[in-house]
Amino acid sequence: MKTWEKIVWSAVGVAIAMVMVYIYRTYDPASGGAVIPFPKCPFKVLTGLDCPGCGSQRAIHSLLHGDIVGAWRMNAFMIVSIPYILLLLISKMTAKRSPKIYNMLRNKYLINTYLVFTIAWWIGRNAICN
Repeated sequence: MKTWEKIVWSAVGVAIAMVMVYIYRTYDPASGGAVIPFPKCPFKVLTGLDCPGCGSQRAIHSLLHGDIVGAWRMNAFMIVSIPYILLLLISKMTAKRSPKIYNMLRNKYLINTYLVFTIAWWIGRNAICN
């Protein structure tokens, strides 16, 4: 990919992120989509059970308002996952400059451990809450 293409794609990504932050900061997904129709979880619609991401939209809204406890109640696993996801994104952008960090975060054991925690969260939250 050429340098100018990277710059354009980066600018598009930043613009999309800014729009998403504005939407989630301004509108509450818990309001039922009165102003903006927030997407519903297809897994929950079909099964009535929570997926690992259920509550993430409300948690993001709470985080953007500084309510960490409220965000934790909505989806604790997402709150714990944010640092790892941010590190993955940053390491991807800086992979050429810091290949060791990039490779460490993409280690199959780390990714498999994250997958196990995701599945445990998925099962645990439905066993406890339902």
